[in-house]
Parts: sequence; C-alpha cells; structure tokens
Amino acid sequence: MSGNSTAALEMHPACLVLPIMAPDEYQALRASISAGYDGSKPIELFDGKILDGRHRYLACLDEKITPQFITLTDIALLYRLCNS
Repeated sequence: MSGNSTAALEMHPACLVLPIMAPDEYQALRASISAGYDGSKPIELFDGKILDGRHRYLACLDEKITPQFITLTDIALLYRLCNS
C-alpha cells in the first residue's frame, strides 16, 4: 500500500525490538518532517502493521502530515533482511 492513510496503525512486534527515540531526537525528527517531509523514505508495513518507520509515522501524525507507506511482501521482507 502506498498512499495517504493516516488511520492509527499497530506496530509490528519486530518494530518494537528497537528502543524508543530519545525525546530530543524525536523533536529533531518532528522539526525535520515539519520543514519538508518528502516521503522519499516511506513507512514500511508488513501484515498491515508498521515494521519500519514508527518514529517517522508518529512524527508525521504529530505534525499533521500525511505519511507515505509501502507494503512489504514476504519475498521483499526476506530480501530486506538478507541485505541489512
């Protein structure tokens, strides 16, 4: 799915392995997104949940900016994991 849905999305369990951003880093991300979010790094979804980009997603919502999404298929996820 690419596009403009801003309905609340769940976080994929794998996404939650990474720590929450420090408050100052999150504020810097919000400022950066507010200054010009271009969607060049879409939020990655897998099984309808956010796999990568939870802080970008939350910052977009906080700034009332429509985030961009991409849905990973099983094969795309496997490729991404093997090449990370």
